Amino acid sequence: MFHDRLVEKAKRKLKNLGYKIYDKKYDYDDFPVHEVNSFGDRYPDVIAKKNTQMLAVEVKTKTERFVEQLGAYKKAGKVILLLGLDNVENIELWGTEDVETGISQ
Repeated sequence: MFHDRLVEKAKRKLKNLGYKIYDKKYDYDDFPVHEVNSFGDRYPDVIAKKNTQMLAVEVKTKTERFVEQLGAYKKAGKVILLLGLDNVENIELWGTEDVETGISQ
């Protein structure tokens, strides 16, 4: 499944960048319950931590209409993604090429 492959690639890249990856199956001391629960009642595809920085990765694939639209729009030029959030300073967008770079096989 394409989604699962992207999740695994994101995990590998984050590990290479020095992040520890949260796994729901195991209880890691590095991920106190209050930190994991800070994402609300939803769990992102990947939760990672480096020092005190928590990171959430949500993977969306081309099977979803929204991503297909963005893919079509980017062919015409630069795309601005406007989100209904007050502040987007902690939001970073990655494409499939971004998870390919920096991954040791």
